[in-house]
Amino acid sequence: MYASDPQDLPGLVSAASRVRTTDESEGITWQGYFLGGDLVPSLGWRKDKVTSYNTTSPENQYTDFVSLSYPDNLSSRTDIEGTSKTWGGVYHFPKALMGKLPGDMTFSLLFDRSENFKPDAERLDLNGNPVPNATGTTTEYGFVVTGLSDKVTLKVDWFKTIVKNASLGETDGNSIAGLGSNAYFIADGVIWGYGWATALQDGLRGNLGNGASSITPGTNYWDYGAGSGFAIGSPQYLAINAASAAIVQAWVNNPFSANFFNSYNLTPPINPTLAKGTGLLRTGFIDGVNDASGPDEGGGSNFGDHVTTVDNLSKGVEIELSAQPTRNWNITLNYSHVNATHTNIDPAMQTFISQVTGFMNGPGGQVRMWCNSCGTLGRKDVLIPAISGRLRAAVKNLSPHVPAILISSKVRVNDHDSQADVFLARGMYAPADLLERIRLLLVRKRGPKRMQQR
Repeated sequence: MYASDPQDLPGLVSAASRVRTTDESEGITWQGYFLGGDLVPSLGWRKDKVTSYNTTSPENQYTDFVSLSYPDNLSSRTDIEGTSKTWGGVYHFPKALMGKLPGDMTFSLLFDRSENFKPDAERLDLNGNPVPNATGTTTEYGFVVTGLSDKVTLKVDWFKTIVKNASLGETDGNSIAGLGSNAYFIADGVIWGYGWATALQDGLRGNLGNGASSITPGTNYWDYGAGSGFAIGSPQYLAINAASAAIVQAWVNNPFSANFFNSYNLTPPINPTLAKGTGLLRTGFIDGVNDASGPDEGGGSNFGDHVTTVDNLSKGVEIELSAQPTRNWNITLNYSHVNATHTNIDPAMQTFISQVTGFMNGPGGQVRMWCNSCGTLGRKDVLIPAISGRLRAAVKNLSPHVPAILISSKVRVNDHDSQADVFLARGMYAPADLLERIRLLLVRKRGPKRMQQR
């Protein structure tokens, strides 16, 4: 809003959106009476169709304001259908039998099972795929005893309710799917990384061998060797830039789908499957990319439909005792005990996070953020064999007597040629034991001290 006078507000709105939902329902219920009314079964069936439109008011290109009167966005229409079923019954013990007991008692058995669904607006998992509607099933059984012409009633009821695909966490601002304020990185971190990897690939493709690139002449982002402080043409420089090919290849074969990018409305729009067909990351930018002067990072995103899900299980017992000592005095005592648990916590989320973690812990996570000397998008201690082997070789060629220790967080055996004096898998030794092994290595390299002649 850009006005203080309420009468001006309708014409000075800067943004507006509307969600319109309609629910069409139809159903049928049946109840029967058998055995003289002692057995009373019931059946119920209902069908719902929920139609939703999610519309954003178009902006006036001359004033940047929007109208509050605008039609539905027909392309945003979603239709959700579902059915609900209920069946159960009550059995009253025959009066001929109960009449033999004192106190004018009655005894009834109860059973009911119902199924339902919640017609939510479209929900998405972290990878951008639709999440099925939440569905619930309740089963309950029990008995009712009355006495003294219904002046005393005892009802005992056991129940069990299962709600599948309930929302555990919803998106609120940057907290995507309820995962915290830093969860924006799930979306923005990926599109940034894709832009950085594209600039890295383009720069390497146009590498002129003198620290410049014919494809990205306005930036040296791609030159990780220079960013690491090595002289152009040195073994370390060449090794780092050669190893960058593994980073690019990881992004070409990244685990993210087109649905992922579309679901977060990331800009610029990206379809990574296009790049997998050509081997060039730039072909994944649907509207083209211009990284001649620097990475096209993008990032503008819209969080709002992504959720994490869970199955909720509740079971327990409820006991209610009612009495009417006098005509105008009613007494009710109620006791209930419920055990509620979360089960099956979002398998889709766990699979997605596992895939992303594996990707970021590998070469893909080694793409550098913002500049060629900046930190990496993922873990910093990932072993890239191509670079580690060449750096060790370069060091050994310069000074063969320098001890070289290879510590890897990825493997437990050294599966490629190495000039390292010792190989240690991360986590294999306690810190004190590791330091002792390094000390022994240094002693062996140095050897015993020579006696000085006097």
